[in-house]
Amino acid sequence: MRDWRAAVRAEHLFLVAGFAMILSSVAADLVLRWTRGNPGGHGDVQFMLLLNFSPMGIAFIAWGFCVPRSRVFLDGWRGLSLLLAFLVLLFDGVVHLFAFNAHLERSALHAAFFLLVGALQVAGAFTLPKASRTVLLGWVLLTILLLALYAVSRATTLLGDLEEIEGMGLVAKGSEVLLLGALVYRARNLPSPSPRGVARTEGSARTADAKSPDGR
Repeated sequence: MRDWRAAVRAEHLFLVAGFAMILSSVAADLVLRWTRGNPGGHGDVQFMLLLNFSPMGIAFIAWGFCVPRSRVFLDGWRGLSLLLAFLVLLFDGVVHLFAFNAHLERSALHAAFFLLVGALQVAGAFTLPKASRTVLLGWVLLTILLLALYAVSRATTLLGDLEEIEGMGLVAKGSEVLLLGALVYRARNLPSPSPRGVARTEGSARTADAKSPDGR
């Protein structure tokens, strides 16, 4: 039987520590909102939790995930745009988890939306290194949608009560503007398939043709 200690590497511990920091900060924010009797506000304590603990957790996650893949993330401007997209998408997902806490007792529908988007962004960040151009453009459209929804919720009452402009929302929208730029650059400058990958694909196609009934 394989020793589990041989399978656990330093990057795994960094990932666990990073997620522990993020989840503990989100949980602390939720407890503070319930115990202070102000579930709908964006208080200074909650904002400080977001700006202090979350970046530290993301730094640990980045070390654990990006360092073993440094060749991809440091591939010139393409790699740096991927690194920026990874960090910002992860951060924006964490912000939306905090937004879930803020809307939990105000609107169950809004809270569910922020929970879904936040979880999707956090999970999706880890798929970016292998994301196709179509997937990247999907993230671009989602980011544009989030920016549009923020503008509508602050300018009109179409989505419910008129929301206030607060620090957490401004930080999220600023990060989404950065995310847009990184995603668009990455989508326009995706590395072309390696010659080995192309040869493998062509070889598989020839093998399939040879095995077909009408193959020659």
